[in-house]
Amino acid sequence: MKINISRKFYMFFCLVSLSVFVSCGVPATPISNQSQATDTVKSDTCLPPLYNGFSYSIKANTENQLYPGLNMFVSPPSPWQILTSLPEFIGKTKGKQRNVTVIQTRELDNHLEIWVRISSELNEPGSLAMYRMDTGKWEVIPEQITKLSIDKNGSIWGSHSGSSSAIIPVDNRILSKFNEQTRTFTVVKDVQNLASGVERDGIYYYSDVLLDKDGMFWILVPIDGIYKYNPTTGDVKKFFDLPGTFSDATIAANGTIYVLIHDQFYQDGKLVTQSLLKLYVPETGKVGEFPLVYNLEPYPYPNNILIDTRGRVWLDSVAYIGEDGELYQIQRSPLFLSPVREVDGDYRYKMARIILGSSDGRLWFLHPNNGMIYLDPDKGQWCWFTTYQSNIREK
Repeated sequence: MKINISRKFYMFFCLVSLSVFVSCGVPATPISNQSQATDTVKSDTCLPPLYNGFSYSIKANTENQLYPGLNMFVSPPSPWQILTSLPEFIGKTKGKQRNVTVIQTRELDNHLEIWVRISSELNEPGSLAMYRMDTGKWEVIPEQITKLSIDKNGSIWGSHSGSSSAIIPVDNRILSKFNEQTRTFTVVKDVQNLASGVERDGIYYYSDVLLDKDGMFWILVPIDGIYKYNPTTGDVKKFFDLPGTFSDATIAANGTIYVLIHDQFYQDGKLVTQSLLKLYVPETGKVGEFPLVYNLEPYPYPNNILIDTRGRVWLDSVAYIGEDGELYQIQRSPLFLSPVREVDGDYRYKMARIILGSSDGRLWFLHPNNGMIYLDPDKGQWCWFTTYQSNIREK
């Protein structure tokens, strides 16, 4: 049976119950367990607040327990439907939990692929897995890749991003391309002279790779610079110096590169904290910045950047740059209060990580304790979506 939809969201639930959910936009046709198709509209149902009323019982929570319901998996409401369950990805250490995250989706030859990253123990390599919706089968690809980019021709490119407390270089695999025949990733030799990352104070910071709308790659090497790579000609050219390390980077539709600097290092025996958002404009060579220290509430500093469909730049749940170019502080939502007591007996605000700006205008955040929360910025409303640690993508 052929199912036509205008928009799909794919959500990945990990830890206790491993499943993939699918939701359709408006107008849309959901996928059901009985393979029946019915029209539906987007559900705006939110979970109840963390606490009823304006107070909560101290006595009832003296043993640092989650509140009733928060220690249970609350699945997303209709029109979300379960699509598939994951197989057990076995590692060297049996019984150890594997964290699985959707990192990319691809439409190829009239079928949809869902690519996931399988995290692992420090003493074993991670891997990728791909799920085909037309066959319902999984394929495991043993590659140490954390990020996938898809070019205009549908080709998949693999790279790394972020940092690790374990100093594990990636054999200079800054960029690699997926071979559809051998089902492996081939190293791009044109960029092998660039460093795959840098170690500082026991932390290994990986070089990051961004793909722009023209099919050019921008490679960010910590404490070195920003390079442009043309995959057609093989040319590599340095455009900017990059003196420090960074937590995240992204590229806007107009080509501007945003780099989020959150760096801590010792200088003259003192711990120095540097937090700012830098803007690099390849077309003009200009560099700008938004200092975050003292301008925003001191803690927590943001670690992730996302550009939404209207061009606004979001820095986790901490701040954003509006369409007017001004920097705005985000008021802390009560949904970001952790329901678990800290060591000193307090219920602390915890920063939620931004993971998606969907085409309907919503911003989706992942909270370390409370699960997934989304914001409708036009209405100024927060919605608690699910209690579970989950991951969402839109196709």
